[in-house]
Amino acid sequence: MTTTRQPLGGNSVHSGLNGTVESESTPSSQKPPDTFEALHQSILMRQARLPKRLAAVAKYIIDTPDAVALGSVASVAAQSRVAPSTLVRFAQLLGYEGFSQLQDVVREGVRGRYAKRLGRSIRESDTRIGHPENDLLNRTALAVHLSIETVCESIDRAAMIKAAELVKTARCVFIHASAEMRPLAEFFRNCLASVKIRSILFVGSDIDFLKLISGDDLLVVAEHSKMKETPVTASSLLDRAVPFIVFTDTEVSLSKSRAAASLKVVETSEAGLLRVAAGTAILETIALYSLDF
Repeated sequence: MTTTRQPLGGNSVHSGLNGTVESESTPSSQKPPDTFEALHQSILMRQARLPKRLAAVAKYIIDTPDAVALGSVASVAAQSRVAPSTLVRFAQLLGYEGFSQLQDVVREGVRGRYAKRLGRSIRESDTRIGHPENDLLNRTALAVHLSIETVCESIDRAAMIKAAELVKTARCVFIHASAEMRPLAEFFRNCLASVKIRSILFVGSDIDFLKLISGDDLLVVAEHSKMKETPVTASSLLDRAVPFIVFTDTEVSLSKSRAAASLKVVETSEAGLLRVAAGTAILETIALYSLDF
């Protein structure tokens, strides 16, 4: 049995099965995960208990494994907004000797998931449009294609059907989005209007509109990974029996565990531009699915 106590420093300490005491911010004596899937699960199990900076590293690895695989220690640290030494500490927490050893596991996982499909897509695009490395339109089209293909393979279809059922039966669909997610939210509202489903869109941090929602309505939250937290109070919605759906680009979401349905879509990006190809495909599918219920 595992017990937990709070040390003077504020980090949770766990007594393991072998009687040893390990903190969530000190190196682990256990064998490190040797596959990307095992690493992924290990991070998710620990993420909620990690100190702030280590949690930032965990979130970046979970959300952008391709960037971790291809990046340097300096670039990963910069994107995670932590010091390089924090990456080493995080890797040691999971049992690795250093961050490069963790990075090797991520690289193998990314290579296995994408190399075959990427190679096929590049060969196809190379045949169609000359030299992709010199053709921005071709490179962009390839990235969009990969986004849609990836979401088709990874999306939780049961959650998507559940979302469509909730959309269809709601008196009104309230859509709340951050500024970054507004393009997707606007598109979803237009899709719902096309299939004669009433919806109202709210953008920004003002959540006074929550007072208007009843148990017969549905709330759809478009959550961006850069948001510090979702401004919707999940507990208050649950107390009033208001169902809500979370549409997010991160697996490390504070609200997804309480949502009636949660859909995660990660887009490829370039030069800081937010692509919406996969997101629009999923939202249009939900609107069309609702016609069948």
